[in-house]
Amino acid sequence: MANIEELKTIVASNIAKYRKAYGLTQAELAEKLNYSDKSISKWERGEGFPDIFTLKELADFFGIKVGDFYVDKPVTKKRQPMKREILIPLLALGIAWLTLATLFAISVIFFNEYFKQSWLIFIYGVPISGIILTVFAVLYRNRTGILISESIIDWGVGLSIFLTTVAFAGNVNGLWLIFVVCGVLEVMALLYYILKNDKIHFKNLFKKKKKE
Repeated sequence: MANIEELKTIVASNIAKYRKAYGLTQAELAEKLNYSDKSISKWERGEGFPDIFTLKELADFFGIKVGDFYVDKPVTKKRQPMKREILIPLLALGIAWLTLATLFAISVIFFNEYFKQSWLIFIYGVPISGIILTVFAVLYRNRTGILISESIIDWGVGLSIFLTTVAFAGNVNGLWLIFVVCGVLEVMALLYYILKNDKIHFKNLFKKKKKE
């Protein structure tokens, strides 16, 4: 029967095997689990050991049982979560833009006499796309994706307001200031992203010191 040190080595090896089988870097896995990549690195080197709750979270992510981490056997189960995380949002975006294109065609064919700004439909598609991407980024726990998608919403809404106002009211003095507001919101989102990452890093550091 394996002793504690042997179990730690087996678990460390299995974490690395499953991560590689899923096509993830240490940083990518850390981002999805809200841990630092340094924590993942220590687990895989056997210098640190995840608690049972973290192991359960890892097992759920990899689609295995917690006990599989304690068994020294080849990792045969593979999947490509990154492909899923890309293809499903792209499919959702495709459906959204197909709907927008259909609305544009209907507007041009049947309502062009009354509504000559049909092209604005595609402008509104920018913040809509950002909302869709945000939903999937939250579901997949992709903090970088959340930052990017929120930026798309930010600038998309600003652009939509600007062009809609210009299209219906003409050139409005000072309207460009809306992009200054968008810039401020972008900086705030970036600062929150940085602070969030630092908070996770210090949280893991505190856990380590507490265990020691």
